Amino acid sequence: MQHRGVPSEYVRNQPDFFAVGPASVTAAIDMGSGIWCSPGMSSSYLITTDDGRIVVNTGMWFEARTHKGNYDAITTAPTRYIFLTQSHTDHIGGVDTFREEETQLVAQADDVRIHGLRIRRSLPFFADVMGQTGYARGDDATIPPLAKPAHADITFDARCELTCGGRRIELVSVPGGETIDSLVVWLPDDGVALVGNMFSALFGHFPNLVTVRGDRLRNALAFVDSVQRVIDLEPELLLLGHHGPVLGAPTIRAECERIRDAVQYVHDATVVAMNDGRDVWTAMREIRLPENLELGEAYGRVDWSVRAIWETYAGWIHQHSTLELYGASPG
Repeated sequence: MQHRGVPSEYVRNQPDFFAVGPASVTAAIDMGSGIWCSPGMSSSYLITTDDGRIVVNTGMWFEARTHKGNYDAITTAPTRYIFLTQSHTDHIGGVDTFREEETQLVAQADDVRIHGLRIRRSLPFFADVMGQTGYARGDDATIPPLAKPAHADITFDARCELTCGGRRIELVSVPGGETIDSLVVWLPDDGVALVGNMFSALFGHFPNLVTVRGDRLRNALAFVDSVQRVIDLEPELLLLGHHGPVLGAPTIRAECERIRDAVQYVHDATVVAMNDGRDVWTAMREIRLPENLELGEAYGRVDWSVRAIWETYAGWIHQHSTLELYGASPG
């Protein structure tokens, strides 16, 4: 396991992103409090209630049947709700597999505007996994039908509260997450927060404020605010989109505060560099986290995020070449 930076001891003991793999036909993992996890390209969760089950995220479209089989082995009660913590394909791909006649799909918003771009630019990154699941690779690859956008039955702006089978559930908007429709599923009676990939793919690492696969630039200050919303919940258990869980209120608070403060530091340092007259390339080379705030950089990186912050404020024109202003390929 290799991590840039010097993350906390907790983070150093976690797997890296290359440990992620497709869902497998094994027993779902008991997370306690009637919650079960089926790991995959992004972890799916089952919440059991006295009036049916709730599914949080549904996995990639080619692995959803495996998630469902794992959950059916626990309970075949009706699926009352599906909650989506964001609109990336590894969360929404299996909606149709889980959706029943009475199921209500709940999301913070319906962000499907660049669904086609997201899924097509994601495919190369999933090629190895698709090979593992029996799909061909290469120019003549036979790709399974692409996942459709997931249109929610219930949407909300900032917060949504509901009860299912005696369980109180709060859905909290965290628009600084990987997508503007990111949300956290909060179970206040259990002290459990299901955060999906709000913190990016690897918890305790610097978040990707710009993703190689293609997505909007994440706003650094919106991310800081979203992390604070999680801190304010004071969770005892954090369930993640990949790996985990994070156990214990003190550990959760310490790790979240470190992430929050690190991103705030890089944001502020980038703004200073802009106002001091340094160019973006200099800022990318020079800005580093102080030792007490160092995070892993096995997924997102500080220098990439410096440019993302810069372009959030100043756009993509760096006054480096007039070719930036024309529709000419640099290649």
